[in-house]
Amino acid sequence: MSIFIDPAKRFEIKLNCDEVKDEQGNLLCYKIHSNGSSQIVCETKGRSFHDMSNIIEEATIINSVTGNPLLRTSILCKKVISTFFSSIKIINGEETQTFYPDPNSVNHMRYELVKALTKRWLEVTGGK
Repeated sequence: MSIFIDPAKRFEIKLNCDEVKDEQGNLLCYKIHSNGSSQIVCETKGRSFHDMSNIIEEATIINSVTGNPLLRTSILCKKVISTFFSSIKIINGEETQTFYPDPNSVNHMRYELVKALTKRWLEVTGGK
């Protein structure tokens, strides 16, 4: 296995979920569930040392009292999605919605979804 990442190579991450709707039928959120009726399919690329170093540097702050570094996980997750994810498709039966993540659109996503997608991406790419 090569240690170099080919940025042109893409792979898919899939998560199953259920849609949560209110009484009027408006979509409230997606609940990640292994036996869900909907599927989230993301086209992603592998992580490179340079990009991950920049993301970790931006997500880290120094505690002014103790001087210890603190990792802001919400910033880390949002940066991972906007950097490494090319598209996010939500498939519900025959209906498919496609989103192209950028920093602005990722900021409007539910944190639970951002966290679940980042966690799955880290598992696939060898992060913990």
